[in-house]
Amino acid sequence: MSEFPPFLSPFIRNVYDVIGDGHCGFRVVAMFLGMSHEGWREVRNNLLLEIEQRPEEYQLLFYGLDRVEEVKRSLKCQSSYADKEHWMTMPEMGFVIASCYKVIVVHISKNQCLTFFPMRDPPPPISAHRILSLGYVKGCHFVGLDFTPDAPLPPVALSLGQGTILMLLVIG
Repeated sequence: MSEFPPFLSPFIRNVYDVIGDGHCGFRVVAMFLGMSHEGWREVRNNLLLEIEQRPEEYQLLFYGLDRVEEVKRSLKCQSSYADKEHWMTMPEMGFVIASCYKVIVVHISKNQCLTFFPMRDPPPPISAHRILSLGYVKGCHFVGLDFTPDAPLPPVALSLGQGTILMLLVIG
């Protein structure tokens, strides 16, 4: 719990740890989607396909083709261990996950708390069943988070181009 902002700690019901083999962020996504233990491979492939099907969109979002290519390279890892260049990166992957799987993605760490919505589809209903919450801990590991229903959502990430634009989401 010390890895998360103190004001959020009372709202965290469970922390789901996954194997720390460099695929941890993708394992959390697979777990959320109800995939098998090896579902991280499918998640990587689906996210790569999402970017490849909409290169211009992601080029604008990531502020350049170089970053798009770097993110695509990071997804191309199917070995049992992923080195740092193949780890999940935020905020880029938050946009891709939300759009690919049509879910709300919440990313929580000491340094960055953001909410991501699908870019092309209407936002899904805000319910615990459709909010994929990723916690980033110890500077190198993703875990799954389960929040109480009254937990606040972090600011919404709208774009990476020209700097990330944030908007506070108020539900009430």
